[in-house]
Amino acid sequence: MKLKNISRLHAWPVRNVLIEKYRLKPSEADSLSKFLERMLKWKPKDRHTARELLDDPWLKENDEYSVWLSKNYLKEYKLVHRQEYPGFLEELKKEKEKERLAEEKRKQQAENKDSSESESSSESSSSGIDRDFENKEAFINGEQEFEDDEESSGS
Repeated sequence: MKLKNISRLHAWPVRNVLIEKYRLKPSEADSLSKFLERMLKWKPKDRHTARELLDDPWLKENDEYSVWLSKNYLKEYKLVHRQEYPGFLEELKKEKEKERLAEEKRKQQAENKDSSESESSSESSSSGIDRDFENKEAFINGEQEFEDDEESSGS
């Protein structure tokens, strides 16, 4: 089937949507996707009725609340089943490269920060030396002025 206004529509099976986007365990995704696909038919005559759907095995399964996958488990699952997920290895490589670049950037920023702190501390120490020198000069000048004042007051 072709759509008029959508030229690049990629098919994404319901099972894969449930696993990738909603991170359902594959067994749960299989049974739920079969249930949904029975009701999600383009033509109404192909759809199952509500009465027929009541007999679906997914509705009769026991409630299990641990049906979600962790992000790491999902990555492992996709690696093991990479035939079902074309392009996943490339995505993983890009992600690793981004992480590597971000780590290098953090290290560089830390080095820049350390070097700027050491520069500022050396500047402050050198400016402290300059201040000490100025104070000594002022002290010497002050003594001279003081001596001059004593001489002028003594006469």
